[in-house]
Amino acid sequence: MNEIYMWKQIYQEFYESVGKEATLKIYQTYSGNQISFPKRLLKPQYEYEQIMNEYRSGLTITDLAIRHQYSERTIYRIINRHEGDLDTFNL
Repeated sequence: MNEIYMWKQIYQEFYESVGKEATLKIYQTYSGNQISFPKRLLKPQYEYEQIMNEYRSGLTITDLAIRHQYSERTIYRIINRHEGDLDTFNL
């Protein structure tokens, strides 16, 4: 198992990203499973709170859309639904 070039492509990509030890741990833990990673790291309520904080500190709608990979329309929707209410982030 030491010859990286013999590994399947996905494991070679993991190796390049996280190194050999982490790749082998991923292989041992998840081999045989199909895994799909969500596009977003944060839970929605925390991302919306972050967007509102950044908006209140002066970032533009365009800047927020680019930074959070949302459309400007979605940013407007988040702001309109949560302006003045940081405790209820449910879009």
